[in-house]
Amino acid sequence: LPTSGGSATTNYQLATGTGTTTLTAGFSVNTLKMAPTAVGSVLDLGANTLTVEGGGLLFTGASTRTGNRINNGIVTAGAGSGYKLFIHNYSSAANSAAASAALNPGINAQITNNGGNAVAVVLTGTLASNNIFEITNTTNSFTGGLYLNNATLRLGDGSETTQAGRINGNTIDVSGYSTLL
Repeated sequence: LPTSGGSATTNYQLATGTGTTTLTAGFSVNTLKMAPTAVGSVLDLGANTLTVEGGGLLFTGASTRTGNRINNGIVTAGAGSGYKLFIHNYSSAANSAAASAALNPGINAQITNNGGNAVAVVLTGTLASNNIFEITNTTNSFTGGLYLNNATLRLGDGSETTQAGRINGNTIDVSGYSTLL
């Protein structure tokens, strides 16, 4: 994965072991696959923006939850996706739902609108109770809605003790699924 530039028509993969890859400038992708080979692989955006133009973000993993994360900076969706940020969580989840939040895949970067265009977040998963995706930044400002498709979402500040996550003015669409809010 290059650390700057990127192409809105290219599919990228971050498949590192433990460690952090840090962007040095804004970055555009068609899709980004987070496929770590060990626990603790992080994409640090720094103060930069990651713009997902097409198919979205794909989180996968090995035999246990691997804690692959996107931290800091801003994540947004581009015109190529109709300003929808698609997040596909297919990381293996052999650990229990009560296990450390640090092992759950997630985004701890601010999810925002793209200029004057409202961005919607669409999370797809396996609906397994222990396959959890976390959105832990407390300053998210996207206004296009939040849609869950066979997904388990945990909002919070990334700690085990407080849940201060915000979806500021959005709607959670959980049609046809059990709802615990």
